[in-house]
Amino acid sequence: MGLVSRIVRQLTVSGFEYGLNIAASYTFSDKAAWNNEVNELFPTIAFELAHSIPGLLEQYRSTMTKEDSRKLMNTSLKNQFRSFIVNPILKLPISMDQARTVIVNGIDRCGYRKARTVLTIITDALEVFDLPLRFIISSNRDTRIQDVFNLPSLSKVSRNSL
Repeated sequence: MGLVSRIVRQLTVSGFEYGLNIAASYTFSDKAAWNNEVNELFPTIAFELAHSIPGLLEQYRSTMTKEDSRKLMNTSLKNQFRSFIVNPILKLPISMDQARTVIVNGIDRCGYRKARTVLTIITDALEVFDLPLRFIISSNRDTRIQDVFNLPSLSKVSRNSL
């Protein structure tokens, strides 16, 4: 396990001590690029958010059938993010008092193009919608991935490099 993975694991376990209200986390496996694991990212995050944000599970149950959920798994990542995360959060009857943190570890493992797509989807949503979410996204040092993190759209949201 690399240094970043150990830090992420520690944040997940004791994030509350750091003022991080960690609601969901996802770690890409070493084989993520070959098994299309990226399609599990947003549904997994949505599942964890549903169990950590009051009212969100009920929102899912009232608006999405299991069949709808299965069909969404085969749609674009952008559609998955909107359907599984953005729309249900925006439909919550009460506003969340504190931003929830989502950790995505090892984004580089899903491949450059998919990593760029995921980062762009998240960044665009944070700019357009008033989502009470903050993302901690980690990657091994890779020039192409670093180029994605250096995109102007990502710099507008926030970026720190360790």
